[in-house]
Amino acid sequence: LVFLDLSYNLLESAGTQVLLRSVKINTRLYELDISNCQIPPKAGTAIMKALKENTALGKLILHSNKLKDKGVIQISKAFASNKTLKYLDLDSNEITSKGVKELGQAMRRNRGLEKLSIANNPWVYETEEPFILKKMRDTTQITISEGDEDRSDHELVRSVLACLVGAVGRDDDASLSTAKAEPLLHYYGIA
Repeated sequence: LVFLDLSYNLLESAGTQVLLRSVKINTRLYELDISNCQIPPKAGTAIMKALKENTALGKLILHSNKLKDKGVIQISKAFASNKTLKYLDLDSNEITSKGVKELGQAMRRNRGLEKLSIANNPWVYETEEPFILKKMRDTTQITISEGDEDRSDHELVRSVLACLVGAVGRDDDASLSTAKAEPLLHYYGIA
């Protein structure tokens, strides 16, 4: 078994914990989709433990659950030891800037994650700068919003890029270079 799709099942916390005890020791499962399963914040600890010990899981889809900041903070603790996870989908999990900040700090310890999706969460609508995105490597594809043609999404991308460009040169760990950002800046009318 390489792919397991349990999306749209009412796993909640207990079901998630039972499932993840198996995932923790599984050496073949590459993709796990447990989206839309009513997974609460307290299940974040079980997810974190599974990610710390699992050596095969490359894609974890958790969108449309209820992990919130508390669950995401637990999950981010696994980033220091997990080297196999390449894709993490946390869309629509009620994550605020506090959770995004923890994710960003964890990304500094993990160089394996190639795509992180955090769209449709409250942090994108908060007034606080999404400054922590600058901590994430330029090789990580970060999805902050869906529907590139939507006008409000363009405004969101513009504001994030403006924050990122403002961070260039102030932070030695920021990997976003002006040369890489320039085409995006022109497209969104920032530069």
